[in-house]
Parts: sequence; C-alpha cells; structure tokens
Amino acid sequence: MPIVDLDPKIVLSFPPEQFRGLPALCHALQQLDGALVLIGLHLHPQALACLDAGVACLTGEKNVPCRARLDSNVAAQLILTEALPRLQDLCARTHGYDLRSGLFPGFHEQLRIAERALGASPAGYDASPCLHSLAHLVRTTLADNFMSRWMIDACTAHERGEVVWEDSDYRPTEGVPLPCPMCHMPADCSIAFEESAAPVFWVERMLCRDCGFSLRPPHRALSEVLFADQMKTERGKILKEYGVGVNDPF
Repeated sequence: MPIVDLDPKIVLSFPPEQFRGLPALCHALQQLDGALVLIGLHLHPQALACLDAGVACLTGEKNVPCRARLDSNVAAQLILTEALPRLQDLCARTHGYDLRSGLFPGFHEQLRIAERALGASPAGYDASPCLHSLAHLVRTTLADNFMSRWMIDACTAHERGEVVWEDSDYRPTEGVPLPCPMCHMPADCSIAFEESAAPVFWVERMLCRDCGFSLRPPHRALSEVLFADQMKTERGKILKEYGVGVNDPF
C-alpha cells in the first residue's frame, strides 16, 4: 500500500507530526487503515492479509504467509482473536502507542462490540456477522470522505434486500419503537422468541430507513450485543406487545 505523507487519513485520528520519525509504525497503521476499509466491504480474508502486513512492518518479518484466500468466516475469527490483538500489542511494546486510541470516534466501540459478539457466539458460529456493524460504520465514514453514494449502495443492496417483513412470524414493532444502534433514529424491527420458562427474545430483523443499517437472522449474536440495553429497559413492553407474559407484573 503506498505511503502518503506517512499520515493515514481514512479512519485514524492523530497529530501527524507525532509520527514523522516513526516510519515502521506509520506503515503498520496504514495497513490497519486498509484492513478497516476492506472489512467495510466484507472482504475479510484481504483485511486479514493487511493486518498481517502491519504486523510484519513492526517485526521486520520478510516472508509473511498470505492468508488472503482463507474462508471469510475463518478470516473474521482470526482478525478478532489473533491479528488485531497482535498488532495492538506490537504497537504498544515497540512504540508505546495505544492503537485503539487513534481510531476515530465509534471505531473503538464497534471493535469492542464485534469482540463481545464473537465471545457470545456458540461454537461453530460464523464469525463474519460479528463485524457487520463495524463494516457499516466504515462505509458511512467512507461515504463522507471519498466513496460515492452509488458505490456504498452497490456494496449494501443485498443486505437491505434480505430484510423480509412478509413472514407473519416477524412483524415490525409498533408500540415499542427501537432506535437504530448506529444512528439512533427510529428503525423497523422485528422480535424473535425462544420458548422457555423465562422468555428469550432478540431483534432478529432490523432496517434503518435513515442510515441503511440492517440486521438479519445470521447477525443474532451481534444483535444481542447492540440491543442489550434496550432489551432490558423495554422488556415488559415488548413481551406485552407480542402477547407473551401479558399477565406478568413488569
């Protein structure tokens, strides 16, 4: 990836003059820059390759195995459990730099949410959906900088097209409007339930008409993390609207 004034500009925020004499760190951060862009486009194996290159910038490794051909699920898991933690640790140990503190607002939080979603996922769960909300944040940031609206739409059209409301088992909430976890505007949501002594439910489908963020059944672990607070505060209202536990005191 070409170096431009040793100053990543897309999703990293720091005083450029602080890094003028640290080319290895700048190269590593630019690889992180590229990795986040690729995550925004759901290209997880390629993003993993960028993170591996960032690690090599700090370790001096010459022969870095190429992992750009891995399965997307495997790559997403390695991004969250191996590549990012290693790059963060190397930045701290070699240059005393807190990698996540340099991210623009929201990125650190979305990385934390992705890690929590992966940690809450059952064994064998596809890790790719855990990066879904981070990818959305990357795309909206890129749209403001240099990516055309039609390019963003082309990358996300398939997601919006798979949010289905016709199924009678999944109807949008009416009495309990839930805000989009990304832009906080009212969103169309549907709730799914699991039969048990204590009702278990989560936002299974969501579509925000303002920012375009969507959730589908494969995003369950991520949805549970994103809506954790709302599910607690609105629990009684949601159960009553859906006719579950209507006689329970809330």
